[in-house]
Amino acid sequence: MWLSADGTRPGLLREAGAPDTSLDEPGRVYELDRRGATPRPGTLTPAEPSVTRPTHAYVAALPTDPEALLSLIRTQTRATAEGDPDQRAFTAIGTLLAETWAPPRVTAALYQAAARIPGTTVLPSATDAAGREGVAVARTGVHGEQNQWIFDRATAAFLGERTVLTRSTDAGPAGAVLGTTAVLARDVTARPGETPAKGRP
Repeated sequence: MWLSADGTRPGLLREAGAPDTSLDEPGRVYELDRRGATPRPGTLTPAEPSVTRPTHAYVAALPTDPEALLSLIRTQTRATAEGDPDQRAFTAIGTLLAETWAPPRVTAALYQAAARIPGTTVLPSATDAAGREGVAVARTGVHGEQNQWIFDRATAAFLGERTVLTRSTDAGPAGAVLGTTAVLARDVTARPGETPAKGRP
């Protein structure tokens, strides 16, 4: 995945076995000045950066006070339909950790904000999609789906995440892994689709 640092250019998603997908490409729209008028072509402007649509520049400017950061996250995820307010905040923090590159002080504030969410626990061991074992921060939503963020024990680097059923549901038996990811490298490139010579963890 390639994301524009400030959100001003389209990003790119590349998945095995599928064509590349442009991210946040400005959409084409047509405007009518009045009934019966000839449609006038225009461009649909992407939404402003936010917790739910983050850019590197936006994340880098987030509050480093955990209470203020959690309050901001709760406010900006209020309109999201999925889950209870605590789970929405927890999920948003996980997305920020997984899909953006936050400065160390912001990353630390995200960890501390997550610790303030009721129901957040620490698991002594969890394994990411690449088979790397680490310690996990987890929270279980109302449907029995536990989101786990996995971190390296020595460096606290974010390794990946898993979603596991804590009880049997229509999605599967208790203990079933519904999804798992691994972050193998992060780096800066000049343009979407360019692969760095050596990624940074």
